[in-house]
Amino acid sequence: MTISKRTLEEVQKAFEAQYKALQASCRAYDAGEKWEAMRIATTVHTLVHDHGKSYHSILTQLGIRGSLRFLSSGRVRGDSELAWSPLVSAEMTQVGIKCHPMLGEGPQTSRNNVWTHEYVQFPTWWEKEKISRGTNFGLSRRGLVFALRNKEGGGHFGDLDDPRYVELKDDKRLSPNLPEIESAMMRQIGWEMIMTFERRS
Repeated sequence: MTISKRTLEEVQKAFEAQYKALQASCRAYDAGEKWEAMRIATTVHTLVHDHGKSYHSILTQLGIRGSLRFLSSGRVRGDSELAWSPLVSAEMTQVGIKCHPMLGEGPQTSRNNVWTHEYVQFPTWWEKEKISRGTNFGLSRRGLVFALRNKEGGGHFGDLDDPRYVELKDDKRLSPNLPEIESAMMRQIGWEMIMTFERRS
């Protein structure tokens, strides 16, 4: 099989297209199209996720994923026993509870180091940090992106098989149980990505 290798110019153009797609999806989400969270997840996946020797993310092909520092705008402390997510806020309205991404409006530091904005290496941002605490040891950004892309319709729709994601959506210990919390968290991750790229440019 003949393989046609991508040029650096092609990869750079692909990055620019994905970056524009990320920004457009975030704007559409903010305008009320909450389903755009699936597209945000798919774009983030394309930009950062590597799989084996044959599937390399755009950032890896550009040679910058390892050196880039990603904005982490919230994480759950390892000793926390609360069931919650630091990436979102809840608002009581006349029609019920609404869940919102924190974006840049949340506190950038806290006494408990829960919401501290910090630029971290990719493995920490992608897998090590937990963005939701539950009985299943917490959900990572990778777990949320995979669920929205692979199971909720971003790239495929199928049965949910990650108990951490299921718990995030259905756990009644989240008080009150927040509607569309997974979408709001994904929007926040999209904001983190945009801030990461803006800092680099």
